[in-house]
Amino acid sequence: MTNENKHNIYVRCACIAAVAIFMFFFATIIVRTLTRQILVKKLGMENSFTNIVLFDLKNLNNTDEDTGNATVKIDWQSLYPFETGKQSVPDKAVTTTGFADKYKERILLVEEKIETYVTDYLIWYKKIVELANKYKSIIQWDYASYAEYNGIVKLPDGHLTSYIEQRDTNSAADNMISFADYCKQNGINFIYIQAPYKISRIQDKGVSGVVDFSNQNADALIQRLKQANVDIYDLRDEIESEGLNHHSLFFRTDHHWLPETGLWASRHILDYLNQKYKYNTDSGALNESQFKIVLYPKWFLGSQGKKVTLAVTTPDDFSLLYPTYKTQMHFSIPDAEIDLDGDFSIVYDMKKVEKIDYYGRNPYGAYMYSDHALTRFENHLSKNNMRLLFIHDSFGNCVIPFVSLGVKHIDAIDLRHFTGSVQTFIEETGPDAVIVLYNPSSIKSDGDAHKYTFDFR
Repeated sequence: MTNENKHNIYVRCACIAAVAIFMFFFATIIVRTLTRQILVKKLGMENSFTNIVLFDLKNLNNTDEDTGNATVKIDWQSLYPFETGKQSVPDKAVTTTGFADKYKERILLVEEKIETYVTDYLIWYKKIVELANKYKSIIQWDYASYAEYNGIVKLPDGHLTSYIEQRDTNSAADNMISFADYCKQNGINFIYIQAPYKISRIQDKGVSGVVDFSNQNADALIQRLKQANVDIYDLRDEIESEGLNHHSLFFRTDHHWLPETGLWASRHILDYLNQKYKYNTDSGALNESQFKIVLYPKWFLGSQGKKVTLAVTTPDDFSLLYPTYKTQMHFSIPDAEIDLDGDFSIVYDMKKVEKIDYYGRNPYGAYMYSDHALTRFENHLSKNNMRLLFIHDSFGNCVIPFVSLGVKHIDAIDLRHFTGSVQTFIEETGPDAVIVLYNPSSIKSDGDAHKYTFDFR
């Protein structure tokens, strides 16, 4: 046998081995996905077979302990129906994006779904990623593709983030302007509050507007809203005017801001409402000196840290903040069957912090029990009778509970989960003000039903 023949045999064997390895890992994803989604979640099975198949995924072989998903299904559209002739799913006229933008977003959605399934169900996934990242550190491979908007990038100070592409904000602006007009016509104050993204307009000049467009998207949206006389409160301006270190306001391994930053934001929001609308909210109750901080050292590996694993980063400290004065609250989350009375501590899901589980738990979900369609607060000791409606993303989870300490009633809607009519809800509850609180990653051009976070019907 010639050397050339031997070489060809080696090449074929290597190709066959590579295909076999690929098929093995692909098969594990399929089998484990079906086991989890059908046997465990749908049929409620938990036996020796499911334990073997999901042997290294203990958090997937039980109920959704840490996802923040609803525990009971509520037909929100029946409770808060849309006006006759209006659908719960927006038609093509709701948005103004072109075919190319929609096609791109669909591709990104498919990519995210694939990444989710691979991350959750690929056998030994975390170990494989950790080994790969250790190898990259050994060879000092520190390259990050600026064109990859689903990737994780490490900033010079060690903070992890993802870059956001430039987005068409026109449909988002149109929908919000219409919604603000609706509120005005019904005698309700409307405020759009812009939360910050992890990239700073000032401190990240080599990144902002170059490879990341989170701030530029927010600026474009705000410019349109201001032209229509929509009330804007931009927390990025407050951060810059106070000279705060932008990155230090965020978790190092997660895209969310710190609970301490959430408290800071809540105080500024109440101050703004008092100054602009002469409300009598108790913003002084939100001074940091009036809170006790319970620290959980090295307790939290954020969503971005989970992706790159502990081979690349180290866990964040995590904290829960408790007012030192007397509180008495009513707190409810209908789709989680939570209906509680007590002091402020009832707004925390302590299961999220009862033990360290870097890859299986999300301590940030302790705030407001994570993401739900509707969360309601009543402050029994409030000196005013204000009712606020917050429409928010997950950045609001560590803001809204603190705001509830300064007003009587708060309803909080997350449009990623709430499928009823926002306007019907407003008509039934009669808020004094409607506040939309979004960070720039929530500014998108299209979406399905209320998963499009600018569908305010």
